[in-house]
Order: sequence, then structure tokens, then C-alpha cells
Amino acid sequence: MDVFEAVRTRRSIRDFTGERIPDEDLEKILDTARYAPSPENMQMWRYVVIREDQELKKFIADVSRQAASELFGSAPYEITQGRIWYVPDHNRPATFEDMRLGDLFEYPRDADVVIIGCGSETFHDSPLIYELEYFGSIVVAMGILNMW
Repeated sequence: MDVFEAVRTRRSIRDFTGERIPDEDLEKILDTARYAPSPENMQMWRYVVIREDQELKKFIADVSRQAASELFGSAPYEITQGRIWYVPDHNRPATFEDMRLGDLFEYPRDADVVIIGCGSETFHDSPLIYELEYFGSIVVAMGILNMW
């Protein structure tokens, strides 16, 4: 897959097949992500990989749901629906309701792997955008896709 196809075909997946991501693929993703450019080659990111700890995945899902509910639940449909312009008109009210309740953000619970990118506080003035862009591109190119 070339970079143009990866950009055009990337989607945020919230329903998972239950298929396990091979350890070799996970290692390849993490190893490749560390090559993302960083200011002054600081490489100020680290990753937390959660695979077997279902309680922690559930906690992350609950926190994500609560945060999304607070973010989207406080705004009226008329204002927020523009954020989901790409959803067909007939699906938009139901999708907005799932956003408002936070239901769309519980996906970490069912994911095979949850990877959290963390930035070092000692580099508080440096963006993590490079690392996140690389990371997303890597999993798309491998056909795993992602949710970020």
C-alpha cells in the first residue's frame, strides 16, 4: 500500500473482529514508530501497551466514555452535527446520540491491543504530532487500521 492509498483508506474502526494481532506485527509497529522525526532528535515519547489486562481496558473505556459524554453531551445537536458531516443524513441523529452518550468511545474494551502514546514532561514545549502521524500511518499500511 502506498502512502496515498493509506491516507485515502484510513478509517477509525470501533468494531473489532476478535482476531489477535501477532506479536511480531506489534513489535514492528512500535519499532517503526520510534523512527518518527522529533525536534533535535529528542524522541520524547514512550508507549504503554495494554494487551492482557481486561480490567485496565475496561477502565480506559469507561474514562473515554465519560470524557466523550461530557464533551459532546453538553452541546446541542444543531451545533455539533457539523462535526459528523461525513455520516449520511439518515444516520446522523443516531450517531450523534452515540457520541452524546459516549457509546462510540468504549472501543478500548474490545480491542486486542491498546497503545497509549505518552510524551515526556521534560519536553513540554515539543509537539507529539510527528509520532502520532507516523504511528497511524504504520498501522494503516500494515492493514491493521486503528482508532486514534
